[in-house]
Amino acid sequence: MPPPKAAKKESKKAEAKTAAPDGVALMKTLFDGSVPAGGIVAWYEKNLAKDFTADFAGGKIVFDRKQYIGLTKDILASVPDFTYTSPKHDFKKKGKNQVTWTAVVKGTHTGKPYSPLKGVPPAKPNKKAPAKLQNDPEAITVTLNEAGQMTKLSVAAIKGGKGFSGPVGFYLQMGGDPSKLPKA
Repeated sequence: MPPPKAAKKESKKAEAKTAAPDGVALMKTLFDGSVPAGGIVAWYEKNLAKDFTADFAGGKIVFDRKQYIGLTKDILASVPDFTYTSPKHDFKKKGKNQVTWTAVVKGTHTGKPYSPLKGVPPAKPNKKAPAKLQNDPEAITVTLNEAGQMTKLSVAAIKGGKGFSGPVGFYLQMGGDPSKLPKA
């Protein structure tokens, strides 16, 4: 039997191995300009809690886990080079279980037609001159549960942009019809 101090050290090491991952480090594995091994959808399937929600436009647009993963699949089918970036690399822990940062999403509309919301006619890609997409900077806040999974993702446009935020921002840059979007 190890001495009490050695047993405490071993216990702390074991605890560190099973503890939830550091929220900032976890967010950087997807949201800092690179796509993790296995891809974005696999990352979400592993790291989004069952009760996950994502909200955009001040909570006017809300997706549950299944809807958000479906939306991501649709974006990737339309924008195969879709990437989350953090130009300021300003990931910060906020309180006990939140992480915030400034994000800019990018990609090129070379795939399928895209619609950000059910009932909105899709924007078709221009095969001769594909649209290069870049949303305005957005303030992101993620809430994590005790297991280190995302329970909430909030995306808010930062003032001073061109009006391109969230999935609707990509749609508009693709040439989507703003009059077909639901009224806020």
